[in-house]
Amino acid sequence: MAKDLSVQRTSSYLDEEEKGPVIPGENKKLDSSADVADILARIKKCEGLNTLRLSGNSFGVGACEAIGEALSNLPTVKRLLWSDMFVSRLTDEIPRSLTSLGNGVVISGAQLVELDLSDNAFGLAGVKGIVTLLTSSAAFTIKVLRFNNNGLGIGGGKALAKALEDCYNEAQQAGARFALEVFVAGRNRLENDGATALAAVFKMVGTLVQVSMPQNGITADGIAALAQAFGNNPNLQTIDLNDNTFTQDGACAMAEVLPNLQQLRVINFGDCLVRPGGAVAIAEAIQDGHKLLEELNLSFCELNADAGTAIINALNNKLDLKKLDLNGNCFGEEGVEMIKEMMESKGHLEVLGTLSDDEGEEEEGNNTREEGEESEGSQGGTEDSKCKDEEKEESDGGRSEGHEELGSDTTITIEEYIARPSGENLVALGSRRAQTIAKTLGSNPSPDDIASLYCKVTSCYTGEEYGSMKKALEDTIDSILKQPFESNSSALLNAILVQVGLIKSENKAFKGVKEVDGPLMALEYVVKRPYFPREAEGILIAFIDKPSPVLDKRVSVRDKLLRALMSVC
Repeated sequence: MAKDLSVQRTSSYLDEEEKGPVIPGENKKLDSSADVADILARIKKCEGLNTLRLSGNSFGVGACEAIGEALSNLPTVKRLLWSDMFVSRLTDEIPRSLTSLGNGVVISGAQLVELDLSDNAFGLAGVKGIVTLLTSSAAFTIKVLRFNNNGLGIGGGKALAKALEDCYNEAQQAGARFALEVFVAGRNRLENDGATALAAVFKMVGTLVQVSMPQNGITADGIAALAQAFGNNPNLQTIDLNDNTFTQDGACAMAEVLPNLQQLRVINFGDCLVRPGGAVAIAEAIQDGHKLLEELNLSFCELNADAGTAIINALNNKLDLKKLDLNGNCFGEEGVEMIKEMMESKGHLEVLGTLSDDEGEEEEGNNTREEGEESEGSQGGTEDSKCKDEEKEESDGGRSEGHEELGSDTTITIEEYIARPSGENLVALGSRRAQTIAKTLGSNPSPDDIASLYCKVTSCYTGEEYGSMKKALEDTIDSILKQPFESNSSALLNAILVQVGLIKSENKAFKGVKEVDGPLMALEYVVKRPYFPREAEGILIAFIDKPSPVLDKRVSVRDKLLRALMSVC
C-alpha cells in the first residue's frame, strides 16, 4: 500500500520502519468499547507498533477510554496521528476523550516523536484535555506537533504555549531536552496574543526546522514577536505564514532576522500585505546568502514593479530555486512583462509562477496611509531603504464625490454584473470590484438590503474557486459584510437567515432567494473571518443544527458549515 507524502516526510523522524494497524476512515460514529473491538484487536495483533492512526472516524468517550487502556500497554508507540477523529462530538466530550488517550500513553512510558491532532474543532477545551500528555516525559522527545484547524483561538494558543513551556522546563529538570522541530498550527485564529505566547516558546526551544502558521489573523506586532523567535532558531528550513497581515512594519521586522536563517528553503509570505517597502527589505535581507532557497511566495502582497524587480535581483545566487510566486500583485502590464524578461534573462523563467491575477498598477495619488494601521516610529530612510517612511494604501482619496472609477482593467459595467452575477463577471469588474459593488448599497443600507446583495454575489459560490475568482469573491464578501457585522451583527445575521429560508419572514409576501447553496456555502468562509462576531457563532450553530427543509436536503453543506463553526468556537 502506497504511503502519502506526509507519511514519507515524517517517517524520517523514526529510527525504524513505520508499523501500525490499518484502521479505515469510514466516518463511523464509535461510542463504546464494543464499537472499537475490531480496532482494539488490530492494535493487539500489531507487533512492534510505533504508529497509531485514528483519523476518519468519530470517537466518543467510551471508545477513547478503551483505546487509552490499550495504549497503556504500548511503550513502543512513537507517532500518534489523531486528526479528524471527533466530528460531531460535544465540546465536553472531547477533553475527556483526549485525557483518556493521553493517560494511556503516559502510563505506557512511551517516548513520542509526533503528535497530530489537526482538523479537530476542540478549541481551548481540547488543549486542556492534552496538557497532562504534553507535560509528561512522553512528550520530551516530540519532534513534530500538528494542530492545524483546531479552532484554538487566543485562549487555546496561550494554553498550548504554556503546556509546551512546562514540557521544556520539565525536560530540563529531568536532564533531557525538548527539541521540537516541526510546528504546524494553521487556521486557528491565534491573533497577536496567541502567536506571541507561542513565539516565546519557539525562542526558548531554538531547534525548529519548520513553522507553519497560515490564516491566523496575526498582524505586525505578532509577526515581530515570531520574527524574534525565529532568529533564535538558526536551523529553520520552512516558514509558512501565508494569509496573515504583516504590513510593512511586520515585513521589516522579519527581514531583520532573515540573515540569521541561512538554512531556509521555503519562505511563504503570500497574501500577507507585505507591501513594496517590506518586500524591498526582504530582498535586501536574502540577497547575499540563502543559497539553499527553493521556494519564495510573495503573492497578493500589493507589491509594485520596483519591489518585484528588487526581489528578482535578490535571487541571482539561488541556484536551487524551484518556485517563485509573485502573482496577484500590482505590477501592471509593463511590470509583468519586465519581470518575465528579467527571469528569462537569468535562465529562471520556468520557476516563475503565473502572473495572471496581477491587479494592475496602482494610480498615483490614489494611495494614502490608513491612520493607525502601522505603529508610529517606523524606520525612516530613502526611497530604496528597507523601511520607507511612508507606506501607501489604496483608498478613494482625491476623487470627486459621486464619481465611481472602476479602473482600466474593467470590462463590464456594474449594472451588467448585477443583472448577471457570476464569478467570471465579478472578475471582469476589475481590481476595484469590491468597493464598486459595496457602493451600490448607498449610504445607509438596511440589513435586508445587505443580506440581499450578499446572496446575489454568492449565488455562484461553490467553495472550489481558485486564483483570481476566489480572491474576487472573498474580497467582495468582506467588503459587503465587514462593517455591517461590526455595527449590527444580530440584525444582519437574522436577515441572511431569512433570505436563505432558515428563518420565516414576518412579511408573508416575502420570497427569499431561489439559489441558496452559494450563500450557505459562503457562510463557511464568513464565519472564519475576524469580523464575524463570536456571540453570533452559537446562534448560527443552533439554526444550522436543527431540522430544516432547506438543510435536510443539503447534508454536506450543513456538515461543512457546522465543522467551520466548531473550529472557531
